[in-house]
Amino acid sequence: VYYSHPYSFTDWRMGLVKPCVIHKIEAPPSIVWEILSDIDSSVSIIPGCKSIEILSDYSQGGFKEGVRYKEVVGYAHFFRSERELSVYKTVFEVKEAEEDGSTPRSAKIAMTIGEDSTSAYVLAWDVHAVQEATSSTLATNLVLSFSIITGGVCNRFFSMLFDCFVHKVARTKLEQIALNVEKVALQKTKERESKKVVELLLGEEEETTRKGLAEEEGRRLAIEKIASQELKAKQLREAGTEKKEEERQTIKEGESQLQL
Repeated sequence: VYYSHPYSFTDWRMGLVKPCVIHKIEAPPSIVWEILSDIDSSVSIIPGCKSIEILSDYSQGGFKEGVRYKEVVGYAHFFRSERELSVYKTVFEVKEAEEDGSTPRSAKIAMTIGEDSTSAYVLAWDVHAVQEATSSTLATNLVLSFSIITGGVCNRFFSMLFDCFVHKVARTKLEQIALNVEKVALQKTKERESKKVVELLLGEEEETTRKGLAEEEGRRLAIEKIASQELKAKQLREAGTEKKEEERQTIKEGESQLQL
C-alpha cells in the first residue's frame, strides 16, 4: 500500500512511516524510468548496494509485476564493522502514464529484510513529465516514497517510538537515490545528445559527400555528352567531305566524257 502525506491518527496507530521526496531532474521521463526499471544497474543508484541477484524470470518482459530480486546492502552497525543485509524485493504494481499526462508512470516494490521478516516495506516512485516554459525539452519530477507497514505489536510500537529517526534515515536514503538517479540520467542524456550531434554531423557529411558525388557525376555526364556531340559533328563533317569529293569526281568524269 502506498501512503502519502499528511499523517493520520490511524497511520500512527498502525505504525506507518511515510517519508516522501520530490526531486526535479533535467532529463526526459523515458530516461529516468529506464534507470529506475533497470534492476541490473540498481547497484549504481541504491546507497550501499553491493550486488543484485534476480530470483525470477527477468529476461521475458523485463521490469513488470511479479519480478523478484535480492539486494545485498552494506550498512554501518554503530561502532562495529560494516554489516550486510539481504533485502528481498518484489515488483507488485507497474502503471503506465496516461497520454494526457494526468497520471504519471509509477511502480511499487514490496521489500522485506530477509525472507521471513514480519515487517513489510514499500518503495514507490512516480515519474512526472514537466514541460519547461523556456525550453522545448521535457524535464522530470521524480517522486520517491517509502512506507513501513509493520507486522507485529512490538514492531508497531518500535515504529511509533522511533518514527522521527526512521523517517529521517529513510528520507536521507530517498534523497541519495534521487541524486544518484539524477547523476546517471544527466550522464545518459549528455551521451545521447552527443550521439545525436555526431549522427547529425555524419549525416551532413554524408549529404555533402552525396551532393559532391552527384555533382561529379553530373560533370562527367556533361563531358561525355559534349564529347559525343563533338564526335557526331566530326563524323558529319567527314561524311560531308566525302560526299563533296564524290560530287567532284562525278563532275570530272562527266567532263572527260564530253571531251571524248
